[in-house]
Amino acid sequence: MISEIFLNAEASIAQLQIERLYHAVYGCKPTFIEDSYNHACVIKIEHCDERLACRLTHPLITVVTSFPSTEYTIQQVVAHTFVKAIEDCRINELPWGILTGIRPLKLYRALVEKVGLRLAEEKLRDFYFVKDNKIQLLRTIYEVQAKVLNFNTSDIVCLYIGIPYCPSRCTYCTFPGYIAKSDAEIASFFHAMMEELQFTMDWLRNHNKKIRSVYIGGGTPTVLSLHQLEVLLQKLQSQLHDQCIEFTIEAGRADTITADTLKLIKKYGVHRISINPQSFHDKTLREIGRNHSVEEVLQVYSMAKIGINQINMDLILGLPNETLEDVKATFKVIDQLRPESLTIHTLALKTKSKLLETTDSKQFKKNAIAQEMLAYAQGWAKEQSYIPYYIYRQKNIASNLENIGYALENQHSIYNILIMEELTSIVGVGCGAVSKLIDATTGEIVRVANPVNPDYYVKNIKEIMTNKVTKMAKILTKC
Repeated sequence: MISEIFLNAEASIAQLQIERLYHAVYGCKPTFIEDSYNHACVIKIEHCDERLACRLTHPLITVVTSFPSTEYTIQQVVAHTFVKAIEDCRINELPWGILTGIRPLKLYRALVEKVGLRLAEEKLRDFYFVKDNKIQLLRTIYEVQAKVLNFNTSDIVCLYIGIPYCPSRCTYCTFPGYIAKSDAEIASFFHAMMEELQFTMDWLRNHNKKIRSVYIGGGTPTVLSLHQLEVLLQKLQSQLHDQCIEFTIEAGRADTITADTLKLIKKYGVHRISINPQSFHDKTLREIGRNHSVEEVLQVYSMAKIGINQINMDLILGLPNETLEDVKATFKVIDQLRPESLTIHTLALKTKSKLLETTDSKQFKKNAIAQEMLAYAQGWAKEQSYIPYYIYRQKNIASNLENIGYALENQHSIYNILIMEELTSIVGVGCGAVSKLIDATTGEIVRVANPVNPDYYVKNIKEIMTNKVTKMAKILTKC
């Protein structure tokens, strides 16, 4: 096992990449040392005639690579050399090679647009060490998205509304999700959020920005009272008119959804909702902190099918104590329900989540069962005509795998594609909401994050609105 790593001055700028790759292999962080010695892994970069030469030495192996400095960065060359050493020693297989980012399709798209499909895939295979099955997955998603993205994204935005409250805290979660102390606390937040929403929509309208898609997430938006939910939906309906082609509510928790909730959602023209079982095993639901049963999920789903055209469901693979047979049983239930879309997550150990405190990260990273589960899920999706249409990855994800959004023909979510591929600006309203503003002239993405704490958000709402609109004026008004 490689435990201590020395990087020379030129290679040291790749320390973050090496740290992430090392964690993907071993499930822990390496020790970086200031002096090389015989038992350490030593990585050195030298500049030689417009090439970057990298040499890795370790008692088990020596790897020497060289690439044009005009085509590759030091970080990429060091990462390539490190992964080559890992794979040559058969320490572990990294299905995504040297890629550590959450958006692998962005790289695929950029390479295809630059050098064409064949050369792009060769580079992914030979330099980035991405495995053939992952390249095929990227190609499939790229082709699906090419058919969907047949409109100009420069004059549109997507609107995200963040409701930070949840009925209970899931053990795997680190999203903004507070358990409200009182109805008055939620009411105070709701008033501030509606003020920000009106302020933001007025600005967008005055600057001729069309809201193409709306997504209400959180947290759990359906913790709002029926009156609050109606006020919110009524406001959106009255101002969006026909410009919005997709309107989604994350109705993720069955214990927050009633027949009256669903009637409101239908009344105000919501196109799509997400009901997220995560698993169809009551024991698992209890263990991860979800205060609802499988039967409740089935009842809510049955009610929602009457009048709501698109229902998404989320599943998580690799949940505590679940086996491959458990996952197969969950998919048998999905067989019967047949939602229009399905997001299949691989469990990630997130910082500050309760699950991180009770899990051996080294064993988690080498979780062979998670690989079997994902292989089964992907095979199931193909058999059932679910088409992959977006993909993202996370740090500390089981077996260094991925999360995939699937949909039946023509049932994909435009919002999911646009936000994941960062193809248009996302304007966020509410607690924990993040705006990502794309500069039309440079392509730079400016991130503006709202505070995650509801109390701080309420007390500072004027400053929050002013700060965001100032950034929007600077970025979104460029030609």
